[in-house]
Amino acid sequence: MGFDLFGLWIQWYGVIISFGMLLAYLVVGRLYKKTGYDSGIVSTLALMVIPFAILGARAYFVIFYKGPIDFFAIREGGLAILGGVLMGAVVVFGYTKFKKAGAFTLSDG
Repeated sequence: MGFDLFGLWIQWYGVIISFGMLLAYLVVGRLYKKTGYDSGIVSTLALMVIPFAILGARAYFVIFYKGPIDFFAIREGGLAILGGVLMGAVVVFGYTKFKKAGAFTLSDG
């Protein structure tokens, strides 16, 4: 289920997930600013997490549903939200280890 945009088929699932990521970015950024913390950390994490989450979602789909040969066949579709969430968590964990901060004290780094 989706729509055609300049010859490219767009699934509603992707639109909803993208809107959710944008909304989360805006809400968390506003909360950080409201509490007096540096909201730049939210931008930094978003720039790292979102691309890796997309790659993680694609990798999870390919590994468990298609086969590794089909990783670059993106025109055939295929993302798995669980892979995106897992990869996003790995990136946040790695970032906090790099900054030597806990996941809940990111505002201090």
